[in-house]
Amino acid sequence: MISISIDLVSPHALLFGDGMWTKYTVNSSDFAVAGATATITMAALPAKRVLLAVCIKHSTAFSGGVIINYTLQVGNATSSSKYASAFTVISAPTSSNAQLSSGAWCEDFVSPTNVTVTATATGGLLNAATQGTADIWLYTTDLP
Repeated sequence: MISISIDLVSPHALLFGDGMWTKYTVNSSDFAVAGATATITMAALPAKRVLLAVCIKHSTAFSGGVIINYTLQVGNATSSSKYASAFTVISAPTSSNAQLSSGAWCEDFVSPTNVTVTATATGGLLNAATQGTADIWLYTTDLP
């Protein structure tokens, strides 16, 4: 007879093995272009790495000039919002204002996959932003 106890083990650990959170920090200066949208590469997922969740949390509002809205989204080369849809970061940060997105994405078994962050400004250009800081965490695990 086989029994499994989940009292001490995370249900995700049973499904996906031991995962880890990795934090990346982005600033408004990372996206300072004379346009409404800019994309940067945040990380490269090694082959056979599974992305399970993304959390976006800003600590300083992204603002400046005549910008009326500012969003960040996380994706890859083919879809800028594949892993996390647009999250508004222009409002004053609070202790509970964050976005958590989840899935189970394993992009490539041979080559790394770039994870991108796309910033979009409304009402002004991205280079008008004078402030803004956000942390983006990726929760990943490796296939054997």
